[in-house]
Amino acid sequence: MDNFLTELGIKHEVTNSYTPEMNGVAERFNLTALDGIKTLLKSSEVPHKFWGEALLCFTYAWNQICHKDSNKTPFEKYSGRKPSVLHLKPFGCLAYAGVSKQIRKKFDMRAKMGIMMGYAQRTKGYRIWLIDENKLVETINVRFDENKRGINFRQKVNSNLGYNLNLPDYYDDEDDSDRVKDSLTSRLVSKTSTETPSTSEKPGVSSDNHNLIPCTEVKWIRNIGRKVTGSNVYYSIEGEATRLKSFNEIERYCKRRNIEYDPSLFNFRKDNTESQGFSDLSEQQDLMVEVTIPNCYKQAIRSRDASKWHDAMDKEINVMMERKVWDLVDHPDNIKILENRWVYTIKYDENNKIVRYKARLVARGNTQLRSESFDEVFQEYKLELSKVKPLKLRCYSDSDFATNRDDRVSMGGFITFIDETPISSRTFKQKSVSLSTMEAEYVSLTEAAKEFIWLKDVIDNKSLSLELSENVMFCDNQAAISFQSHR
Repeated sequence: MDNFLTELGIKHEVTNSYTPEMNGVAERFNLTALDGIKTLLKSSEVPHKFWGEALLCFTYAWNQICHKDSNKTPFEKYSGRKPSVLHLKPFGCLAYAGVSKQIRKKFDMRAKMGIMMGYAQRTKGYRIWLIDENKLVETINVRFDENKRGINFRQKVNSNLGYNLNLPDYYDDEDDSDRVKDSLTSRLVSKTSTETPSTSEKPGVSSDNHNLIPCTEVKWIRNIGRKVTGSNVYYSIEGEATRLKSFNEIERYCKRRNIEYDPSLFNFRKDNTESQGFSDLSEQQDLMVEVTIPNCYKQAIRSRDASKWHDAMDKEINVMMERKVWDLVDHPDNIKILENRWVYTIKYDENNKIVRYKARLVARGNTQLRSESFDEVFQEYKLELSKVKPLKLRCYSDSDFATNRDDRVSMGGFITFIDETPISSRTFKQKSVSLSTMEAEYVSLTEAAKEFIWLKDVIDNKSLSLELSENVMFCDNQAAISFQSHR
């Protein structure tokens, strides 16, 4: 092998043993991909035979997110546009694939239950593993239940346990909490005695020798239920929907379930964020809850964060009053008053936590009239111009000739640039009928000259301290150029 490479002029170099740091980027990514595969398979409980689907799903999601070495995603680096992540779904979640009416019989179901396995490679859709048919399909007509694992939804209950493991639905509504039944069987395991049952006992009937004992690991979950007027703290056990809202309720619950009761593990104060022995999910819920930014005042006052938007608007009004933004005057006759509107946004910190709600009262610029208030600016928008480098002002003018067969009126237009930046443009229908291309081009050139002279006067303003190195107008008709030069 070495002789063969030497004949070809190739210098063969190898890496040191047990030194993966010397491997290339592609080889080092193998470990990253492997960790991602194991994470997806473990979290979804999908069998290991689907590791190939997990690899495709992981690499697809990996290309849609930013990494520590760059602020751009791999997809954006390749295509030049930012990717959308709205279509991403949890690997292994429960999916319902729709059945097309062309292949569906009269009594067939409209959807088939499946497991989300990833994203289609050549079409716009998802890869769904149909549980009953034991096959993989690609479809766009699918709905997901992201809170349920598809592999667990079809698993049969082990008949040796002596009870059905039915986990109740989690009710998030405070009004429904009283109707939730205790799911004792979901938190208890069957312990079989070594004693021989009596002859009077029938098979399948539990006796005193079958005792129910609590699970070895009981994880109390502290949560905050939201209301319109505030919040209340309650506790539950992982896997159960029961809500315990006081020390007495927790004590009675522990006695009924034979669970050790320790009052030091519980705290019903809203300002308490951490306590030993339970998990506080309030901050995580705040991050997961999507906050909708209203588009108008009505949406803001009707949203669940109405009080926070009201505080933001009050703060904006107070700032305007302190800075004396406006003066109250009488309404002039025959003058249109500009309308205003509220603009809302939310500020986040580096941990994606909400810092504050912000509201701004702005004038609606689209209601301005050219003859009245068109030159007034109500936003901090401005054009950055260098005071050191001389500017180049250029204008390009053009026109067609009698393209409208009905009235034979020509269309003209122009665009002006400062350096390489376009700053104004206009397309218009000429007011008179031109008898030649020279006349049509000359009329268009005249309209462009008006805009050009106005821009030149603005830049020549001494208060701006700007300098023009070039101001040129361009026209593609030689007759019009000669005519304006009186040749």
